[in-house]
Amino acid sequence: MSDASKNIARSIIKRKVRTYLLLILLVLVAAGTYSYLKFNEYIHVKDGIASTANSLNSLGTVIVEEKSDYQNTKDDFNNLSKNIQSSIEDVFPSIDDYTNLTRQIDLIESDLVTTNNPFEISSITYQDQIEEDNYKILPVKLSISSSANNFTKFLHHIENSGNLESGVRLMDVSSIKLNFEDSSRAGDSSIINFNVQINAYFQK
Repeated sequence: MSDASKNIARSIIKRKVRTYLLLILLVLVAAGTYSYLKFNEYIHVKDGIASTANSLNSLGTVIVEEKSDYQNTKDDFNNLSKNIQSSIEDVFPSIDDYTNLTRQIDLIESDLVTTNNPFEISSITYQDQIEEDNYKILPVKLSISSSANNFTKFLHHIENSGNLESGVRLMDVSSIKLNFEDSSRAGDSSIINFNVQINAYFQK
């Protein structure tokens, strides 16, 4: 092979080597760029996963707290509902409840009576029940010996009945009859005898 042919062959080989080197460099640059972009994407996804995990943990804590608050609120509401229902049952019972009504009337009597200001219920007579559309009435006739002041207080007790806080049975006065024939006791003209008709209400 002549020197000219050798020079041409060397020149071709050099060009091929440069081409291969350029191709390798391009591949390395492309690979590096791709790896860099994928690494950044991986870091971003990793950070996103960590942030999501933190958010889920925080959300889990909030859920636990909200559930606890809900349960406490629910328990408070249930207790309040039971207390209200119990209070309603006291003032507006589901049955006639003669026994408790008699006890409440006795309590009113003991609350009013004093040495200088008498109040005495001599008889309690329950009459036939009256049925209305949405409730029932238990008529009660009371014979009362009392001072005028205490009798007024007694009427106030009846007027304020049905209050959920007091727990006194819902009642009202339907009639009052003053007994003029015997308006004193043991010569005490300050004592007056009354016949009072009271309606006590209960659920139908």
